[in-house]
Amino acid sequence: MEEKRFTIKQVSELKGIAVSTLKLMCKQGRIPSAVLVEVPFGNGYWMIPERSLDKIQLKDRGRPPTKKG
Repeated sequence: MEEKRFTIKQVSELKGIAVSTLKLMCKQGRIPSAVLVEVPFGNGYWMIPERSLDKIQLKDRGRPPTKKG
């Protein structure tokens, strides 16, 4: 049985992450097993396997906390 795959738009709706952020994460290789599907016209689209959904995490924003003491 073939594993279910999701488009970036579907993942965006499931995880509450912006489409542009997910595209960048795919380009940077931060989503395991994400595949760019080439099409004869346009730029193609990313497909993300179901097993990779739980590995999608945003980095914390801002400066890391400083050590006090």
